[in-house]
Amino acid sequence: MKPFRFRLARLLHLKQAEKKQCAAALAREQNELHKMETVLAEVRCHCTLIENSYGTLSTRVSNVREWSGAQLALEIAERHVATQVEAIRLAAQRVEDARDRLILKAREAETLERLRQRQWFDYNHERQREEQKENDAKAVDRFTRDQIDDTRFGEAVAAER
Repeated sequence: MKPFRFRLARLLHLKQAEKKQCAAALAREQNELHKMETVLAEVRCHCTLIENSYGTLSTRVSNVREWSGAQLALEIAERHVATQVEAIRLAAQRVEDARDRLILKAREAETLERLRQRQWFDYNHERQREEQKENDAKAVDRFTRDQIDDTRFGEAVAAER
């Protein structure tokens, strides 16, 4: 019997490689999202510090220049927070897209792997059937030979008497 050969092996390897690439891309996107979230936390902390300093300015009498500087810094920090939040939203969307691509590639690879397993099962089943046929044929030959030998032995014993 011919050895087992899965005709779509190259396609299976290609799909598995694509799945690994998608998993790596997802990991990169998640890492980038995590970095952006860290930056956002730092920016929010900085914004809080500015708000606190703005609050301390409001409790004491100070000149207009300090007030306007603090207010400008606060507005810049808030814009930076808004920009960072939008960047995080986009990064989260990229992570979701990468996850969807990974799921798709994983399904494709899994489908081909199940097909390969099914073909391997069928091949194994057929090979076992052929082995069983060979064993049955050998058993029939042995039985026939034993019957012929028994018959000859019986004739030889009868001839001696």
